[in-house]
Amino acid sequence: MAGCRRPGMGLNAYFAFGLVLGQQFSWPQALTAVFITSVLFLLCLFLQPLFASIPGFAPAPALVFVATGFPAPLAGIDWDDLATVVLVMLIAVIMPLTFSIATRIAISFLAYVVIRLISGRTHELNTSTLVITVFGVLWLATLLLDG
Repeated sequence: MAGCRRPGMGLNAYFAFGLVLGQQFSWPQALTAVFITSVLFLLCLFLQPLFASIPGFAPAPALVFVATGFPAPLAGIDWDDLATVVLVMLIAVIMPLTFSIATRIAISFLAYVVIRLISGRTHELNTSTLVITVFGVLWLATLLLDG
């Protein structure tokens, strides 16, 4: 049961800190958003049997359609900036090797922070990025510890 609650609790903390620190929402607004998200999550529990009836291959065409749009933003990358190029290539390699969007996001944030620290560009890191990275690292650690 604790494993079921843990991801939702981490999402709420990420959501609240991301809204308050990153988007400059007030605490009451962020907590209202967390409450609404929790209510919608509880409603989804009742729809789970319907979602479970969808075969695993059904979303594949949508994923292929979404993937066709991925190369377009590569044109806007500063290919002379080694830190950015390494980050983009790392994320591009990680993307097909993981089967979880959450894992990709957590590793991407961690890589961004590590590369910015190594390259001496800490002024590009903001509080929201660091908070999200800490939660991502904690989430990855729970994955490793749970086995």
